[in-house]
Amino acid sequence: MIKGNIFHILFEDPLIACVRLDAKTVPTLDYLARRANGTVFHVCLMPSWTLRKTLTRRYGEIRPSLEAYPNMKCVMLAQEPNDEILIREIGMEPVLCNHNAFLDEEVMYPEPDVEKRFNAIYVGRYNPFKRHELAWTVPNIAVVTAKFGVKPEIAIELQAGYQSLAWSNFDPETGVMLQSVEEVRHLLAQSRCGLALSAEEGAMYAAGEYALAGLPIVTTPSIGGRDQFFSPDWVASVLPNAEAVSAAVAHFQTEAPSAEFIRTSTLDLMKPHRENLIAWLERILHRPLGHRARDTGWLPEFTHRMQVWHNFS
Repeated sequence: MIKGNIFHILFEDPLIACVRLDAKTVPTLDYLARRANGTVFHVCLMPSWTLRKTLTRRYGEIRPSLEAYPNMKCVMLAQEPNDEILIREIGMEPVLCNHNAFLDEEVMYPEPDVEKRFNAIYVGRYNPFKRHELAWTVPNIAVVTAKFGVKPEIAIELQAGYQSLAWSNFDPETGVMLQSVEEVRHLLAQSRCGLALSAEEGAMYAAGEYALAGLPIVTTPSIGGRDQFFSPDWVASVLPNAEAVSAAVAHFQTEAPSAEFIRTSTLDLMKPHRENLIAWLERILHRPLGHRARDTGWLPEFTHRMQVWHNFS
């Protein structure tokens, strides 16, 4: 039995929540319906994986809830413009707002005067879809893996492939040592660039965190929306092979824009997406909200990643 989930309640009256579109969406909608107690409530669904591969399945899972709760009004976030077409095809309203827009720039930022210890960092769990093998030849690299979805035997194999691993939070004997947001931010500050190497996933929070921390990025072509806040000024998009990744990392050791330029450019790209969600909220609340936001479009009601743990009891 699912005892709770991570989502975020933006407003209580009326009830408005942002909920990840994943395996726990249905019990979360059930919980919100109980909490609304028959009154109209609103849900913004945030895809956790590219809709090109998951929308049919996930919509099939939530459709009974949509029919069971006529007082529930749902929209779905489009991670990239093509998602808007897919969402409309299933009869839902899209809001163009990549979930990386919900990375709080006051949580993730460049740390000044920190020594650069690593040529690159890859914040990516030890799972085959992250394609760690593309970074195995990068010298002096740091790796941060999540614990969820990581099998020890696979993690051991992937980590063993690194030829010059300088730091990792995975130990073959003790497993994954989870890192706080502050610890990850400090590791980013010690790195000269960040890696994003999967062929498909969601928008990849780490990609947005690299940029807000002022790191240039080496990426491979992908689907899922992580490129929505990228600029060729500080992102190298390379073919998915180890030689190309290593060459791009080498380039960024001496040739990279300033951290502040990368961060400011990223926030400029994020702002219209945040404003799209604010416009949706204003339609529901029948009052303006934009004047309460930071210059970057961040509302006080937002929270980092829109993730807060809620018990269902």
